[in-house]
Amino acid sequence: MWQNIRNNKLGIKVRRQHSVKGYIVDFALLEARLIVELDGEYHNEEQQRTYDDARTKFLNEFDLKLIRFTNEEVLNDISTVIEKIKAAIAEQKQNSGSNAGVPLLREEKGLGDEATSGVRVYTTRPDTIFGVDFMVLAPEHELVAEITTPEQKAPAASPALMR
Repeated sequence: MWQNIRNNKLGIKVRRQHSVKGYIVDFALLEARLIVELDGEYHNEEQQRTYDDARTKFLNEFDLKLIRFTNEEVLNDISTVIEKIKAAIAEQKQNSGSNAGVPLLREEKGLGDEATSGVRVYTTRPDTIFGVDFMVLAPEHELVAEITTPEQKAPAASPALMR
C-alpha cells in the first residue's frame, strides 16, 4: 500500500504510522483531514471492533474522516483502494473548503446542563495544530469576558494601565 501512495502520488502529503490525537493511525492525510486504516483479521474480534468504533467516533469529533480497508482489499484490488482514497480526498476537500477550521475547544456539556464555549481556529496547515502550546484571543472575543476572573478584571480597568 505504502508503495502505491507515497511520493505524492495522491497529490497530498501522506504520513505513515502517524500519531493523531493520541492514536497511531496507519496513514494520515492531514491536509484533507482523512485517516486511512488497514484492518487485519484481528479487527474482526468483538473487543477490537468495539475499540475501533470508539476510536473512530473520537477522531470524527475532530472533523477527521476515517476510511478502512481490509488487507484482502489491498492485496486483491489496490487500484480500487487508491481510487476510493482519491475520492475521499476530493470529498473532504470539497466539504472543508480552503480554510479548514480545527476545533481546539469544543462546545461540551459541563458538570451541569450548561454548554461551555468553544473556539475554532483556522489554519492552512492543520497538521501543525497538534503541536500548539498556546493561543491568543482578541480582547473583544466573547469568551474573554466569560473566562476572565474578577482578580484579572480589576487591574485591566485601572486608569494607570490605560496611559
